[in-house]
Amino acid sequence: MRAFGPLLGFALLAASPCFGVPVVASRPTGDPWEAGRRTPTAPCESIRSEVAFAVPPARRERAIEMLDSVSVRTLDERQAAELLQRPPSTNLLADLLVPQVDKLQAQRTAALIDHEGSWNDADTVTVSDLVTMMQTHYPPYRPYLVRAFSGDQPTPWSYFSINLCGPLLRVGGMSEGTRALRTPLVVFLQSPPASVEPAWFPGPSTEGKPD
Repeated sequence: MRAFGPLLGFALLAASPCFGVPVVASRPTGDPWEAGRRTPTAPCESIRSEVAFAVPPARRERAIEMLDSVSVRTLDERQAAELLQRPPSTNLLADLLVPQVDKLQAQRTAALIDHEGSWNDADTVTVSDLVTMMQTHYPPYRPYLVRAFSGDQPTPWSYFSINLCGPLLRVGGMSEGTRALRTPLVVFLQSPPASVEPAWFPGPSTEGKPD
């Protein structure tokens, strides 16, 4: 794994900030994957969306089959790499995060040196968190395949809101569209969730009825 120099100094900033999300309501999809939704009984911890990776369309059918009878499935590194169409790796999460950190480093350089674009404290914390996640942890971060939805009209602002509420993982797909699509995710966590509750939050401009 490559070194990130001064960025490692940010590792002490462990807390993730709370980012604003569109003020929209979850839209029922009528999909059996939504069955069993309930109010969490434990406090919820926000999970960075950067550690969740949508399964590419070419592997999506296989991932959906794997989640036919369960909402979450534990993967090994080989299975996760195959679903994400990545080469085998002994540290898949680090390999996946390197491009994201590189992109943020370039953004920081452009903003602070070339005065192009923007950079703020939230961006600094994001880099800190991602670099920290790439280090050795106990328990280690492991890949889990989970149920999720996304709209059929992805836009640049589309993302997933992920919260771990005790043993329950809540996954909200924030994206536009007239219907929700099953979009399995590979999420890296330090402990396995007992179950996953997916939901779809369409953009304010979305019209039409979901399937």
